[in-house]
Amino acid sequence: MSTIISIHGYDIHYVDGEPTIQDLDLARRLGYERPRAIRDLIKRLLREKKLNEINICRTVEQTPGESGRPSEVFYLDEFASLKVTVKSEAAKADEITDEIIQVFIDARKGVKPADSSSQYVYDVEFQVAEVAARMLRMSDTSKIRMLASICEIKGVPSTFLPVYVDEPLVRAMTALLKEHGSSLSAKAANLALLDMGLLEELERKGSKGDIKRFKSLTEKGVRYGRNETSPQNPRETQPLYFVDRFPELLELIETHLAKNKAA
Repeated sequence: MSTIISIHGYDIHYVDGEPTIQDLDLARRLGYERPRAIRDLIKRLLREKKLNEINICRTVEQTPGESGRPSEVFYLDEFASLKVTVKSEAAKADEITDEIIQVFIDARKGVKPADSSSQYVYDVEFQVAEVAARMLRMSDTSKIRMLASICEIKGVPSTFLPVYVDEPLVRAMTALLKEHGSSLSAKAANLALLDMGLLEELERKGSKGDIKRFKSLTEKGVRYGRNETSPQNPRETQPLYFVDRFPELLELIETHLAKNKAA
Protein backbone atom coordinates (compact mmCIF):
# COMPACT_ATOMS: atom_id res chain seq x y z
CA MET A 1 0.00 0.00 0.00
CA SER A 2 1.43 3.43 -0.91
CA THR A 3 1.08 6.75 0.96
CA ILE A 4 1.47 10.27 -0.36
CA ILE A 5 3.16 13.24 1.26
CA SER A 6 3.97 16.69 -0.10
CA ILE A 7 7.61 17.78 -0.27
CA HIS A 8 8.27 21.26 -1.69
CA GLY A 9 4.96 21.07 -3.54
CA TYR A 10 5.69 17.66 -5.08
CA ASP A 11 3.34 14.76 -4.35
CA ILE A 12 5.73 12.01 -3.34
CA HIS A 13 4.25 8.51 -3.51
CA TYR A 14 5.91 6.01 -1.20
CA VAL A 15 5.78 2.60 -2.88
CA ASP A 16 7.17 -0.22 -0.74
CA GLY A 17 8.79 2.48 1.39
CA GLU A 18 10.57 4.11 -1.56
CA PRO A 19 9.79 7.70 -2.67
CA THR A 20 8.56 8.07 -6.26
CA ILE A 21 7.04 10.72 -8.53
CA GLN A 22 4.06 9.93 -10.77
CA ASP A 23 4.74 10.28 -14.52
CA LEU A 24 1.94 12.74 -15.32
CA ASP A 25 2.87 14.97 -12.38
CA LEU A 26 6.42 15.19 -13.74
CA ALA A 27 5.12 15.83 -17.28
CA ARG A 28 3.02 18.79 -16.14
CA ARG A 29 5.96 20.32 -14.28
CA LEU A 30 8.09 19.96 -17.41
CA GLY A 31 5.44 21.83 -19.39
CA TYR A 32 4.16 19.00 -21.60
CA GLU A 33 1.13 20.12 -23.60
CA ARG A 34 0.01 16.48 -23.68
CA PRO A 35 1.22 14.98 -20.37
CA ARG A 36 0.56 11.38 -21.49
CA ALA A 37 3.35 11.80 -24.07
CA ILE A 38 5.86 11.34 -21.27
CA ARG A 39 4.86 7.67 -21.13
CA ASP A 40 6.12 7.20 -24.70
CA LEU A 41 9.48 8.61 -23.56
CA ILE A 42 9.58 6.28 -20.54
CA LYS A 43 8.81 3.24 -22.68
CA ARG A 44 11.49 4.24 -25.20
CA LEU A 45 14.09 4.62 -22.44
CA LEU A 46 13.13 1.18 -21.14
CA ARG A 47 13.51 -0.34 -24.63
CA GLU A 48 16.89 1.34 -25.05
CA LYS A 49 18.01 0.01 -21.63
CA LYS A 50 18.58 3.57 -20.40
CA LEU A 51 16.04 2.81 -17.70
CA ASN A 52 15.51 -0.49 -15.91
CA GLU A 53 12.29 -1.95 -14.54
CA ILE A 54 13.84 -1.63 -11.09
CA ASN A 55 13.62 2.18 -11.46
CA ILE A 56 9.87 2.27 -11.96
CA CYS A 57 6.67 0.87 -10.56
CA ARG A 58 3.94 0.09 -13.10
CA THR A 59 0.30 0.20 -12.12
CA VAL A 60 -2.99 0.40 -13.98
CA GLU A 61 -5.28 3.20 -12.85
CA GLN A 62 -8.40 4.98 -14.03
CA THR A 63 -7.58 8.62 -14.72
CA PRO A 64 -10.21 10.84 -13.02
CA GLY A 65 -12.73 12.31 -15.45
CA GLU A 66 -11.78 9.96 -18.28
CA SER A 67 -13.76 7.06 -19.64
CA GLY A 68 -12.60 3.81 -21.18
CA ARG A 69 -10.12 1.23 -19.97
CA PRO A 70 -7.70 2.19 -17.17
CA SER A 71 -4.26 3.40 -18.27
CA GLU A 72 -0.80 2.19 -17.32
CA VAL A 73 0.82 4.61 -14.87
CA PHE A 74 4.53 4.85 -14.06
CA TYR A 75 5.90 5.81 -10.64
CA LEU A 76 9.52 6.91 -11.03
CA ASP A 77 12.28 6.62 -8.45
CA GLU A 78 15.01 9.27 -8.17
CA PHE A 79 17.16 7.88 -10.98
CA ALA A 80 14.20 7.49 -13.35
CA SER A 81 12.83 10.96 -12.50
CA LEU A 82 16.16 12.59 -13.29
CA LYS A 83 16.79 10.51 -16.43
CA VAL A 84 13.34 11.26 -17.85
CA THR A 85 13.70 14.97 -17.00
CA VAL A 86 17.04 15.24 -18.79
CA LYS A 87 15.91 13.21 -21.80
CA SER A 88 12.69 15.24 -22.12
CA GLU A 89 14.74 18.19 -23.46
CA ALA A 90 12.03 20.45 -22.03
CA ALA A 91 12.77 24.13 -21.57
CA LYS A 92 12.34 23.75 -17.81
CA ALA A 93 14.39 20.55 -17.56
CA ASP A 94 17.37 22.16 -15.79
CA GLU A 95 15.11 23.88 -13.24
CA ILE A 96 13.10 20.72 -12.59
CA THR A 97 16.30 18.68 -12.23
CA ASP A 98 17.43 20.92 -9.34
CA GLU A 99 14.00 20.64 -7.72
CA ILE A 100 13.91 16.84 -8.00
CA ILE A 101 17.37 16.50 -6.47
CA GLN A 102 16.29 18.56 -3.45
CA VAL A 103 12.98 16.73 -3.12
CA PHE A 104 14.65 13.32 -2.98
CA ILE A 105 17.37 14.57 -0.61
CA ASP A 106 14.66 15.68 1.82
CA ALA A 107 12.71 12.47 1.25
CA ARG A 108 15.78 10.45 2.26
CA LYS A 109 16.18 12.64 5.36
CA GLY A 110 12.80 11.38 6.46
CA VAL A 111 10.49 14.32 5.80
CA LYS A 112 7.16 13.40 7.37
CA PRO A 113 3.68 14.86 6.82
CA ALA A 114 2.63 17.39 9.45
CA ASP A 115 0.29 16.21 12.20
CA SER A 116 -2.51 18.23 10.63
CA SER A 117 -2.26 16.13 7.47
CA SER A 118 -2.38 12.73 9.19
CA GLN A 119 -6.06 12.41 8.32
CA TYR A 120 -5.15 13.03 4.67
CA VAL A 121 -2.67 10.13 4.65
CA TYR A 122 -5.24 7.95 6.39
CA ASP A 123 -7.84 8.77 3.76
CA VAL A 124 -5.36 8.12 0.95
CA GLU A 125 -4.85 4.53 2.10
CA PHE A 126 -8.54 3.82 1.70
CA GLN A 127 -8.55 5.63 -1.66
CA VAL A 128 -5.60 3.55 -2.87
CA ALA A 129 -7.41 0.40 -1.69
CA GLU A 130 -10.42 1.44 -3.74
CA VAL A 131 -8.24 1.99 -6.82
CA ALA A 132 -6.50 -1.36 -6.29
CA ALA A 133 -9.82 -3.18 -5.95
CA ARG A 134 -11.09 -1.63 -9.16
CA MET A 135 -7.81 -2.04 -11.03
CA LEU A 136 -7.42 -5.71 -10.10
CA ARG A 137 -11.16 -6.43 -10.39
CA MET A 138 -11.17 -8.02 -6.94
CA SER A 139 -14.10 -10.06 -5.70
CA ASP A 140 -16.35 -8.63 -3.00
CA THR A 141 -14.91 -11.09 -0.50
CA SER A 142 -11.36 -9.87 -1.24
CA LYS A 143 -12.47 -6.24 -0.91
CA ILE A 144 -13.90 -6.99 2.54
CA ARG A 145 -10.67 -8.72 3.63
CA MET A 146 -8.60 -5.76 2.39
CA LEU A 147 -10.77 -3.19 4.20
CA ALA A 148 -10.72 -5.26 7.37
CA SER A 149 -6.91 -5.39 7.18
CA ILE A 150 -6.65 -1.60 6.84
CA CYS A 151 -9.08 -1.10 9.73
CA GLU A 152 -6.99 -3.43 11.90
CA ILE A 153 -3.77 -1.55 11.09
CA LYS A 154 -5.39 1.81 11.81
CA GLY A 155 -7.22 0.67 14.92
CA VAL A 156 -10.59 1.38 13.34
CA PRO A 157 -13.56 -0.85 14.24
CA SER A 158 -14.56 -3.09 11.34
CA THR A 159 -17.85 -4.32 12.78
CA PHE A 160 -19.69 -2.47 10.00
CA LEU A 161 -18.27 -4.94 7.45
CA PRO A 162 -20.25 -8.09 6.61
CA VAL A 163 -18.74 -11.37 7.79
CA TYR A 164 -19.00 -12.88 4.32
CA VAL A 165 -20.49 -12.29 0.89
CA ASP A 166 -22.72 -14.84 -0.82
CA GLU A 167 -20.81 -15.48 -4.04
CA PRO A 168 -20.82 -18.40 -6.51
CA LEU A 169 -18.57 -21.35 -5.70
CA VAL A 170 -15.09 -21.05 -7.22
CA ARG A 171 -12.07 -23.32 -7.54
CA ALA A 172 -8.57 -23.20 -8.94
CA MET A 173 -7.90 -24.05 -12.58
CA THR A 174 -5.86 -27.18 -11.77
CA ALA A 175 -8.61 -28.69 -9.62
CA LEU A 176 -11.34 -27.96 -12.16
CA LEU A 177 -9.39 -29.45 -15.06
CA LYS A 178 -8.86 -32.61 -13.04
CA GLU A 179 -12.54 -32.81 -12.05
CA HIS A 180 -13.61 -32.56 -15.70
CA GLY A 181 -11.15 -35.21 -16.83
CA SER A 182 -9.25 -32.79 -19.06
CA SER A 183 -5.73 -33.67 -20.18
CA LEU A 184 -4.83 -29.98 -20.34
CA SER A 185 -2.36 -28.57 -17.85
CA ALA A 186 -3.16 -25.38 -15.95
CA LYS A 187 -0.21 -23.73 -17.72
CA ALA A 188 -1.62 -24.54 -21.18
CA ALA A 189 -5.08 -23.36 -20.15
CA ASN A 190 -3.69 -20.10 -18.78
CA LEU A 191 -1.73 -19.45 -21.97
CA ALA A 192 -4.94 -19.90 -23.96
CA LEU A 193 -6.82 -17.54 -21.64
CA LEU A 194 -4.06 -14.94 -22.03
CA ASP A 195 -4.24 -15.28 -25.80
CA MET A 196 -8.04 -14.95 -25.71
CA GLY A 197 -7.92 -11.79 -23.61
CA LEU A 198 -9.70 -13.38 -20.65
CA LEU A 199 -6.58 -13.29 -18.50
CA GLU A 200 -3.75 -10.75 -18.28
CA GLU A 201 -0.36 -10.62 -16.60
CA LEU A 202 0.34 -7.68 -14.32
CA GLU A 203 3.53 -6.55 -12.59
CA ARG A 204 4.46 -5.04 -9.26
CA LYS A 205 7.74 -3.95 -7.77
CA GLY A 206 9.06 -6.27 -5.07
CA SER A 207 10.58 -5.16 -1.77
CA LYS A 208 14.09 -5.73 -3.18
CA GLY A 209 13.36 -3.84 -6.39
CA ASP A 210 12.74 -6.95 -8.44
CA ILE A 211 9.69 -7.33 -10.65
CA LYS A 212 6.95 -9.70 -9.54
CA ARG A 213 4.42 -10.93 -12.12
CA PHE A 214 0.95 -12.26 -11.42
CA LYS A 215 -2.22 -13.08 -13.34
CA SER A 216 -5.58 -11.34 -13.19
CA LEU A 217 -8.90 -11.95 -14.93
CA THR A 218 -9.80 -9.16 -17.36
CA GLU A 219 -13.16 -7.45 -17.68
CA LYS A 220 -14.10 -10.17 -20.17
CA GLY A 221 -12.66 -12.87 -17.95
CA VAL A 222 -14.66 -12.07 -14.80
CA ARG A 223 -17.67 -13.66 -16.51
CA TYR A 224 -16.03 -17.00 -15.75
CA GLY A 225 -14.44 -16.35 -12.37
CA ARG A 226 -13.22 -13.78 -9.89
CA ASN A 227 -9.93 -12.33 -8.69
CA GLU A 228 -9.13 -13.23 -5.09
CA THR A 229 -6.23 -11.72 -3.17
CA SER A 230 -3.27 -14.08 -3.36
CA PRO A 231 -2.41 -15.93 -0.12
CA GLN A 232 1.27 -15.29 -0.95
CA ASN A 233 0.90 -11.49 -1.21
CA PRO A 234 -2.17 -9.26 -0.69
CA ARG A 235 -0.99 -6.98 -3.52
CA GLU A 236 -1.41 -9.78 -6.05
CA THR A 237 -4.49 -11.53 -7.37
CA GLN A 238 -5.19 -15.24 -7.77
CA PRO A 239 -7.82 -16.06 -10.43
CA LEU A 240 -10.41 -18.61 -9.33
CA TYR A 241 -13.12 -19.95 -11.64
CA PHE A 242 -16.88 -20.41 -11.21
CA VAL A 243 -17.66 -24.09 -10.89
CA ASP A 244 -21.00 -23.80 -12.72
CA ARG A 245 -19.54 -21.92 -15.69
CA PHE A 246 -16.34 -23.90 -16.06
CA PRO A 247 -17.74 -26.34 -18.67
CA GLU A 248 -18.45 -23.35 -20.93
CA LEU A 249 -14.99 -21.91 -20.28
CA LEU A 250 -13.28 -25.25 -20.91
CA GLU A 251 -15.08 -25.55 -24.25
CA LEU A 252 -13.84 -22.08 -25.23
CA ILE A 253 -10.27 -23.02 -24.29
CA GLU A 254 -10.34 -26.31 -26.21
CA THR A 255 -11.88 -24.64 -29.29
CA HIS A 256 -9.23 -21.92 -29.21
CA LEU A 257 -6.38 -24.42 -28.92
CA ALA A 258 -7.82 -26.57 -31.71
CA LYS A 259 -8.01 -23.57 -34.06
CA ASN A 260 -4.42 -22.59 -33.30
CA LYS A 261 -3.23 -26.14 -33.88
CA ALA A 262 -5.02 -26.32 -37.22
CA ALA A 263 -3.65 -22.95 -38.39
